[in-house]
Amino acid sequence: MFYVYVYMDPTIEYNKMHYGVLFKYEPFYIGKGKGDRCNHHLKKVLRGNFKKTEKNKRIKEILDSGESPIIEKILISNSESESLNREVDFIIDIGRVDRNKGTLLNKCDGGLWPLKNYKHSTETLRKISESRNAALHENFKLISPNGEIYTDICLLNFCEEHNMNYQKIRKSKNKGIIKVRKTVNINESTLNCEGWEFIDTKRDMVDVSDNNIYTIISPCGDVYEKNKNNIIEFCEKMSLSRRTFMTYRNSGKINIKNKKNSNIETINCEGWEFISEDGSENIIESIRSIKYKLISPDNSVYFVNNLLKFTIDNSLSYRTLQTFMDRGKIKNKEFLIRKSIEIKNTQNWEIVVL
Repeated sequence: MFYVYVYMDPTIEYNKMHYGVLFKYEPFYIGKGKGDRCNHHLKKVLRGNFKKTEKNKRIKEILDSGESPIIEKILISNSESESLNREVDFIIDIGRVDRNKGTLLNKCDGGLWPLKNYKHSTETLRKISESRNAALHENFKLISPNGEIYTDICLLNFCEEHNMNYQKIRKSKNKGIIKVRKTVNINESTLNCEGWEFIDTKRDMVDVSDNNIYTIISPCGDVYEKNKNNIIEFCEKMSLSRRTFMTYRNSGKINIKNKKNSNIETINCEGWEFISEDGSENIIESIRSIKYKLISPDNSVYFVNNLLKFTIDNSLSYRTLQTFMDRGKIKNKEFLIRKSIEIKNTQNWEIVVL
């Protein structure tokens, strides 16, 4: 199912008709898409990961004013060709700012088919790879088994100089100290990665405010107060999962339902409680942005990045949650005759895409 969508500025009234559609507020962008494409631009601006185009600047200005851009689907069709043609019609009829003819910030008249199966040439891929690998990364930090810290490094060159497996290091980013499973066919460069830690500071958990104190209560009632600078060290020292704390913050004592498929750090969080100072679920956020908000039958709220891991930890059905996204509480009589306990457990949950 394809559609044509419009972004409108709620702060400016427009009240004009274009191709039988009434635009109550000033339209500033027209696009064509399917699925969740219409929300793509807004989500990128909310994450802060966006190009400084006129369209994105306009969205940010609206958000900074306390409002949110109005997004509407003005045409729905089974034909991609029809959607592309109507996209062109709307853009031409409303007019583009860069041509001094209207209010739209589009850079072209639309109607472009998406590139499918496009492949760069071997030479282009080589140049892209070289330019990326040769760059120094200020946000990369490597910690050796002896505690030595290396910053402002080119990761590929560093691995070659120290005879370490580049792919092993890269895939261990922000996953703690590297532990290598020693097998018969393991090579020396992989073994040399043992005990190292690779941190990308841009992907680390950050604090929205400067002076937040987080209260951690152990199963036996011991109380610890930690700030953003030492909570990571605390979790490593106590062999606890920081990700689990983030997921279950302000939700009472942590109950890990599916211990069979959980790692030891997650299991160790059983019975602990993680509390934000002001009771807000959003004090700590990830730069990559939280993707889902889940509400349990008892109205506990969870903010989740990795939906699959959350469903495994809580014995819920991943597929069912995906099916009922943004559709209110999950209620279906068919669940009662299903044999899967995960599907039954998902009854009365609610999932919202952020």
